[in-house]
Amino acid sequence: MSEILYMKIERNSRVTHADVRLGDVAGLECVNRSVTARLNAMRILRFREQEVKRYVMSVMKVIEMIHELYPQLEIQNLGESEFIVEYDTSVQKNHSNPHQWFYSSGCFPRPARYSHHPHTDASALLSVSDHP
Repeated sequence: MSEILYMKIERNSRVTHADVRLGDVAGLECVNRSVTARLNAMRILRFREQEVKRYVMSVMKVIEMIHELYPQLEIQNLGESEFIVEYDTSVQKNHSNPHQWFYSSGCFPRPARYSHHPHTDASALLSVSDHP
């Protein structure tokens, strides 16, 4: 009896990196955890700078790619037959500091910066910087 892979891909997925892995767009379940781990890491798409930032893919193409690695694997598609992958570059361009989005969203206060200037009084020791 062959192993079964259950795969669910949503209609729309947004990624923030050019190399799209199957795990970025799909939920996978298989009894064999090594199969799931390898397929989650499998690249299914690469966006290039000059290309459009939205791509329509067929699940049949994904199944073909999976069968190149695991020819005997039975695949049960529980999701869409076609899906859209959108490449969002705004996160990379606007937030070069990986923690910057926490502060710019307004959800988290900016961390306190301590002043080490010798001529400050105790009330001025804690100051919040307006600069990232």
